[in-house]
Amino acid sequence: MTQPQDASRADVPSATACRRALDPGRRAPRPAAPAGACCRPGRSKPCGGHQLVDGAEEAGTARRSSGNYQQRGLHLRKRPAGAGCYTVVLTGPDAGYHAAAQRYWVAALHAAHSAGIPALGANVLKNMTLQLLDFDQRTDALTVADAALSAGKGSTPRTRAMLAVRKARAHAALGDRRDCTRALSDAETYLGKGERDDDPTWVRYFDHAEYCAQVAMTFVELGTPAPADRYFAAALDPTSGISRVRDRATYLIRHAAVQVDLGDLDHAHALAHQALPHLEEAPSARNGYRIGELRSRLAPHRADPRIRILDTRLAAAA
Repeated sequence: MTQPQDASRADVPSATACRRALDPGRRAPRPAAPAGACCRPGRSKPCGGHQLVDGAEEAGTARRSSGNYQQRGLHLRKRPAGAGCYTVVLTGPDAGYHAAAQRYWVAALHAAHSAGIPALGANVLKNMTLQLLDFDQRTDALTVADAALSAGKGSTPRTRAMLAVRKARAHAALGDRRDCTRALSDAETYLGKGERDDDPTWVRYFDHAEYCAQVAMTFVELGTPAPADRYFAAALDPTSGISRVRDRATYLIRHAAVQVDLGDLDHAHALAHQALPHLEEAPSARNGYRIGELRSRLAPHRADPRIRILDTRLAAAA
């Protein structure tokens, strides 16, 4: 896997660093934002990452006065400073700034602890799990996924389903088929309990379509394309499937790669063509890597004029 532009393995916090971030005896450091690491290419003014910690401390004080975890958790995310920093950590990997995003995830863990919102900390750990998987740090990814489930043990069923699916992906990356299947079963059970009014705002994206997409990605990790195909088809259903542009692009590209593995070039070609306008509308460094994987799978078939034309368009979108 190609390393993102600003990261090396030494830059990415390990599972030990994540556990330290949750230690109640440690104060969150004010992260130093590297030049340009928190902004889009071509912009030089970084976001003030330390404001997330300041906002969390203020929210934590207010929470201790009111006792309202959920309301304060939403307040933390809606603060102008907090929102800007969450944009850094949520969109940083898509912009290719993995190491910077990881540093802010660690700060966000401290913020969640300071505000007394364990479910929010679990969500942070869930996202860190994916980044660790991006760097092939599979054992650490599983450790962090376990920590996320532990931190979110009192959260809503939909939140638990989201965390369980991420744990399943970590098991799949390690080739642990039995434990992966068990985690997927847990996720299905939690999701079957339905939505609740007290679901956090940040978990509401995790509907049935997103669940199907994540299960499909898990089967991709396991190297079993047939079930991945079925779940991708459900996730991308034209009437009830995922509509978020960047996510739809991701899953179309991954589904196209699955079709190549299944030997259905016509379907792979159609899916990749569907992805192209989404890739142009919402460019992403992560999707750039996925495009590279699809192009590698298509390489043996470039004698086909359709595949050559598609490859040229995919290269431009990457």
